[in-house]
Amino acid sequence: MKWYWRLGFILTLPFNFLFLKVKNRYYLPKGKGIIVCNHTSNFDPILVSLASLEELYFLAKKELFGVNRFFTWLIKCFNAISLDREGINLTVLKKVEEIFNKNQKIVLFPEGTRSKNGKLGKFKDGASFLALKFKVPIIPCYIKGVRESFIPLIVDRDLIKYKSGKKQFKKIEITFLKPVKIKINNTNINKNIIKDLTKKIEEKFKKNG
Repeated sequence: MKWYWRLGFILTLPFNFLFLKVKNRYYLPKGKGIIVCNHTSNFDPILVSLASLEELYFLAKKELFGVNRFFTWLIKCFNAISLDREGINLTVLKKVEEIFNKNQKIVLFPEGTRSKNGKLGKFKDGASFLALKFKVPIIPCYIKGVRESFIPLIVDRDLIKYKSGKKQFKKIEITFLKPVKIKINNTNINKNIIKDLTKKIEEKFKKNG
């Protein structure tokens, strides 16, 4: 684990203790995998990292890499990989393969963007495609309570008009769900199989949300 990840975990221990409630961490398998999360805040990647207690990699929309030089440097330091929301290209595939070869996990937000109203959006197929291609498990991770906390008042100011953010200190709940294991050969992958897996993951969120 990189030293600044260790430092980050140490510095955020008070936040973890006071404001985070993690359920079912035992569902996180050792080694490689894809964590998929619902998305209601810019703070979600940090929350998932704190909940997992692991160094993670994130596929982030390429627009985030154009905010400013400091922000670009920061998110790259913490393992953000630029992703075109139009699709996964060969460069991303190579980086993902390198991460899995190191036996580490990546995080995706399959809705593709933050939910403005807090409701679950339609899932895209990127996580399903990667899981099937590299035969790694998908671990659903449900984030609940960010909109009702003070966090959006700091990092999601644009969502305040959608009633996100409250002046209160409420615990945020992070729940890991049972992993979905891949039991299919790469040669059998097609669009229908990918979409069926995406639907299965989406239904898990709807059932546990």
